[in-house]
Formats: sequence, C-alpha cells, structure tokens
Amino acid sequence: SKSRLFARSQKEALRLTMCELVDTEERYVAKLYSLVHEVADEFRQKSVCRGPSSNSPDEAALAALFPPCLNEILEVNLGFLDVIRHVLDETEKDAITDIGQDTELPSNRRGLPRDRSDPLGILAFAKALFEWLPQFSQPYGDYMRAHTGFTQTLNSFMKDKNSSFSKRVYETGEQRLRSLLMEPVQRLPRYSLLIDTMTSNLPLVHPAVRTLLKARDIVKDICAL
Repeated sequence: SKSRLFARSQKEALRLTMCELVDTEERYVAKLYSLVHEVADEFRQKSVCRGPSSNSPDEAALAALFPPCLNEILEVNLGFLDVIRHVLDETEKDAITDIGQDTELPSNRRGLPRDRSDPLGILAFAKALFEWLPQFSQPYGDYMRAHTGFTQTLNSFMKDKNSSFSKRVYETGEQRLRSLLMEPVQRLPRYSLLIDTMTSNLPLVHPAVRTLLKARDIVKDICAL
C-alpha cells in the first residue's frame, strides 16, 4: 500500500499472519522431530542390528533416505521457532492495544523517531526472518538435492516385501513416511507465501517492508537450488 495510513484491518491481518507462521512452524517442527527422533532413529538402529543375510538396507544405504542434514534442519528450525515465538509473546499486550487504532506513518524512514516502538512486533519478526533464513540454506539445499532420489531409493528398498525394512515401513505407514520426508521441501514455499501476506498488509513506507522483501529473496534463492 502506498498510503501512509496503517489501518486497523491491516494490523489485524498482519498480526494474524505472524501468528499463523508461528503456529504452522510449531506443527512443522513437531513433524520434523517425529521424523528424526522416532522414525529415522528406529530405522537406523535396526539397520545396525541387521543380520549378514538380511536384504534390508545397511546403515550407509539408509543414509540416502535419512540424510544427516535432516538433523541439521531440525536444529535450525527449533532455534528459529524459539525466536519468533518469543517475539509474539513479548509483544502480545502492546499488539492488542495497537490493533484497536489506525496509525499515520511518516512519509519516509527519516521521519521515524529513533526510538520508534514496535507494538505489533513486526520489525523484530522481520529481523528474525532475515537473520535466520540464511542458516536454512545449506541443510535445506543438501536435503533437496538428496530428496530427488528418495522415491527411487525407497522403492528399491521395498522390493523385498518380506524384508524387515518393508515390515517397518508398513508399521510406520508408507504414506506417512513419504509425507514426512516431503515436509521440508513443502515448507520453504510456505515461508514465501506468508511473507507476501505480511508485506501486503504493510504501508510501503513501513520500515519492516524492506527487511521482509530481503527475507523473501533468501527463501527464493534456497528454493532455486
């Protein structure tokens, strides 16, 4: 919006999108945790104990399906979640008050007071995105490169329907396993959509706009990998 008016409806929509990003991040991290510490760990432990005549994948072969970068993704997203959740918690009271009124922003950034407040928390939120998303680049890039072969790898491992691996996949749920493995790839474009929604609810002169656009570019670069 080119208007300098930061309307109540915009503030409400912005704050709701910030909350949505945190809520969906919590669910995403929970799925990652399940994949890393329940599903993958169990498969790895079983592969170590496999017999010499077993047709199930060994520890090295299994790394093609559950690469080490999965653990790195979980770690970085846990840190990211803590920061953005903290921003929401710390600004909740001020946000409730600020949403109830329209705000006229100065025509340019120079007109903003040096100690400008951030009642909605969007400046801190945008900063968190800008500072944390670059840390996603390597583990997500590694994962996306590995993910291209997941379907073929999983299918090859399951050729023997009587193998202990195939039985464990059946117990886990094949569709659930495939869905969990797809989660990191699907999450990245979701960040772009949420950033777009936040930006669309800010007046152009708002200082958070530039930071959000830079954060979106970071996601775009990672997806380009």
